[in-house]
Amino acid sequence: SPDRAAEVNRALAKIQTDTGNLEDSLAPARADIASLVARAREFPIERRVLDAELFFEMKDYDKASTLYRDLVDNPAFRSSPGFYRAVYKLRESLYLLRNYRTARQYFEMAAVPMAGADFNHAVARLFEIAVLTKDFAASERFETLVSTAALPPETLYSFGKYLFHRGRKVQAAETFARVQPGSVPYARAQYFLGVIDSNAKRLDSAVERFTTAANQPVRDEGDFEVHSMALLSKARMQYELGRFQDALGSFQQVESKSKAFLDSLFDMAWTYLKIEEPK
Repeated sequence: SPDRAAEVNRALAKIQTDTGNLEDSLAPARADIASLVARAREFPIERRVLDAELFFEMKDYDKASTLYRDLVDNPAFRSSPGFYRAVYKLRESLYLLRNYRTARQYFEMAAVPMAGADFNHAVARLFEIAVLTKDFAASERFETLVSTAALPPETLYSFGKYLFHRGRKVQAAETFARVQPGSVPYARAQYFLGVIDSNAKRLDSAVERFTTAANQPVRDEGDFEVHSMALLSKARMQYELGRFQDALGSFQQVESKSKAFLDSLFDMAWTYLKIEEPK
């Protein structure tokens, strides 16, 4: 109809205007980065390192990655003691910008023994990137190395998650079980073990895993969401086991600020209905 056509035309005009405004707002940032690239090559290496560090600490990862990439790609800098640190900061900047495929290129540069302490972190990030991009082939060559080596908890957790998302649940469970209690990723590892148990219908074991995950210290927002999801999953397992009052108690512990809260309210309503069913 003419009214509908007019409405569509107005909507298209608005989209074009919004797109133009977005392009205008991005133009200064693009010009700023281009200017930084041009000027960076005039700076001595020491100045570029300091500026890159400053931008990284300020969480301006666009500018930090621009300077770090210029350093890392500079043949004169490759023999510098700060080379691998610059590679580390470059790949972290790219990872935090969600430029995963380019970040992988630089993580692979540090996934060699000569990188020292950076090696474990680089391999952990490569497994994380494989999961995020669903491109697992590039990380397969690290499997044999990490499956038997003594690894820090963060690398074990990332490897376990990689195995989980490849459908290799038995190996994933074995890897998550190696994550030490008290370590930063311990709650996450226990949560995944709970998921594996629940999928295998080992509900009592799943309740124990989710309880353990929920009882770990909450250090940051990520821990908070794991804590909330563990409570929600624990309550669902209790419901499946017919422990409806226990399930209600667990649902009620999910905090209103968490992403799991709305799901907990919905499930709680169903639990109340189940309790009130005629016997």
